[in-house]
Amino acid sequence: DAARTLFESIYFGAWYTSVAGLLPKYVFEFLIRPEMVIIPKLVNLVATVWIALLLRKKWLPQEEAERLKIEQQIKELEDRTEEQNSIEKALRESEERFRNIVEASPMGMHLYELNANNELILAGANPAADTILGINHGLLVGKTIAQAFPSLEFSVIPDRYKNICLTGEPWQTEDLHYKDGAIAGAFQVYAFQTLPGRMATQFIDITERKRTENALSMTQFTMDNAAVSIFWIKPNGSISYFNEAAHRMFDYTREEMTPMDIADLTPDIAIRETVLEKTKAGKNMTFEIQARKKDGTLIPVEVTSHYIKFEEEEFEFAFVVDLTERKAAESALADLNKNLEKLIVERTRDLEQKAAELEDVNIRLTEVDRLKSALLSTVTHELKTPLTSIIGYTKLTSRDFKREFLPMVAGNVSLSRRGDRINENLSVIAFEGARLLGLIDNFLALSKIKAGSNSGQRQPVNVEDALRHAVALSQSSFAAQPDISLMVDIEPDLPTVNGDYDNMVQVVVNLLDNAAKFAGTGEVRLSCARTSNGALRITVKDTGPGVPECEYTNIFEPFHQVCEDDECTIKPDGAGMGLAICKHIVDHFGGTIWLECPDEGGALFIIELPVEDATRNA
Repeated sequence: DAARTLFESIYFGAWYTSVAGLLPKYVFEFLIRPEMVIIPKLVNLVATVWIALLLRKKWLPQEEAERLKIEQQIKELEDRTEEQNSIEKALRESEERFRNIVEASPMGMHLYELNANNELILAGANPAADTILGINHGLLVGKTIAQAFPSLEFSVIPDRYKNICLTGEPWQTEDLHYKDGAIAGAFQVYAFQTLPGRMATQFIDITERKRTENALSMTQFTMDNAAVSIFWIKPNGSISYFNEAAHRMFDYTREEMTPMDIADLTPDIAIRETVLEKTKAGKNMTFEIQARKKDGTLIPVEVTSHYIKFEEEEFEFAFVVDLTERKAAESALADLNKNLEKLIVERTRDLEQKAAELEDVNIRLTEVDRLKSALLSTVTHELKTPLTSIIGYTKLTSRDFKREFLPMVAGNVSLSRRGDRINENLSVIAFEGARLLGLIDNFLALSKIKAGSNSGQRQPVNVEDALRHAVALSQSSFAAQPDISLMVDIEPDLPTVNGDYDNMVQVVVNLLDNAAKFAGTGEVRLSCARTSNGALRITVKDTGPGVPECEYTNIFEPFHQVCEDDECTIKPDGAGMGLAICKHIVDHFGGTIWLECPDEGGALFIIELPVEDATRNA
């Protein structure tokens, strides 16, 4: 066709070019000759025949083949589409069946799938899962396994499940224990792949079964390791079960005793029929028989027999106790009883004699104590009068000496120095006299408390008034210690206590003076409040060095003092009676007093007193 078109272009081009005069005229005359005009027609005819032949022989068969091929591909595609529709229908039916199975299954089921980040996502759960775990899984769908079940995050479960999604290898366990705020229990789990990247788990709650198994295991362990021998005996006399204590009692190994029957272990086999008959009638029996050990030795045993029926089999359930030691003890006791009456008479006589001696000693000690207390009271009373005079006259002498004599020697340095020394000596005499008078007062107070003459008539005491009175009396002690501050924290509306007002004041004054003496620098804090059990608690805390724990009890003994150094070369001032007086008074009030030393340092004295329920402070 291209060659024909090229020929026509050349032929007619030459024709029109010659008509236009661009080519010689003879060219035109040559081209219009009849034999030349027919040539293009012949060329077209040849081209047409050639193209027809090509269509017939080559192009049309190729087109037909292509058409048939396309039709075949369309048919194959239609077949494939039909097959795919069939597969999809079967898959939908399978999924519907699977869904029905999942929904109706009494076992809990979880569905998981891996997302693009290779995270295990909870895709669904059946109603049984809600029932077994007691939660609404609808709130958890779409969460990762760690978010849905936090306690599994650091377990092997997530890795196991991912492996199932990827490889299709199933996994099961009966030992999955889970506990968080909402779920707790033991579970049997079977996990399997449903599709690549997807999996399902079936689980049931076996908590009760595990608990039962554990209880049975414990029961079996208890029986096997019981101290008493236990036997299960069949009606024909064969031994169905025995524990460890049983074969040890008879000196057999377990292998040796296993094939034996009860006749091999006792010569008193005749009693067996009677025992079985009575126990079968519902009467438990306890009796003594002779048992034969491996070496033939006979020992006394006590048997407690029961009848039981287990899985349609009859058994005699027997507890066997070796009475050898008991019999020996009974024999020894019988021998002892023979001489016991004589021994009791002898010991009674000795005790009566000792009691009489102790009574005489007690009478003498009571008298000595009375005489000591009377002597101490008399001596202290006799000492107070001259001591008071000494203190008074010392103060008068010191006053007159400073007023009358010192001004007279003001111009004489030597006499002024001697005068100052005399005045200091008089001050020391007055101070030591006052200290001695305080010791005597403490002696008198302790003597009265021990003798019971200081108890007075118990009456309601206004605690707040007593505490504030004690604080006022202790101001002089704190004035002499400018580096120590006294802090008072008294709860308002305190209840009253049943006791003596003056004694209450004396207890608090003693504790405050003691704290001022040992606090060093810092503060002393007096507090009073009610406790949770309704009692009244008074505390005195200082910031001193504290007290060794070994002295916590001794410190309340009369005349006991805690040394300031290990060798006890430095002793504190006083006679060690203040805390003893406090303890006696608090005991008389029906309360308790004790010492604690907090970790931050210092000493803490605590008093707890019972209160008057019906009485309140104004």
